[in-house]
Amino acid sequence: MNRVSSIVFLGTALAYMFFIDVHSTPRDAYFWGNLAIWWMPQVFVLCVALLFKPPLGLLGGVALAYGTFALLAHAWGSLMMSWAGYWICMLGACTGVVVAAIRAMIRTAPRAETAAIDGFCCVGVGVAINVLILRILFH
Repeated sequence: MNRVSSIVFLGTALAYMFFIDVHSTPRDAYFWGNLAIWWMPQVFVLCVALLFKPPLGLLGGVALAYGTFALLAHAWGSLMMSWAGYWICMLGACTGVVVAAIRAMIRTAPRAETAAIDGFCCVGVGVAINVLILRILFH
């Protein structure tokens, strides 16, 4: 994947993540505040990733994973403690981002495709473990 396609992939992943957030936010008087609540953990996780100066593919994979998690959190709100569970799962996503970023830094010639898959899988596994822990502790 060259630089242009990495940028297009990242832009598409961020647009997907934002679309999911807008879709998940209730349309009422508090729309913008609720949208900020959905968006803040995702921005925080992406900022944690930026601390490691990762390849653009990794950021795209992280955005896809967290956007998909936001969609599942919206669909399964009662199963994962709604807002509290969504915010607590940010810790698992941050752990996954750190693991993926370190794996990308270790590689001598990081490829954007591998970094995207690593970002998606590590964040997905981190969030899944966090959801499992929440489910075991509070069910």
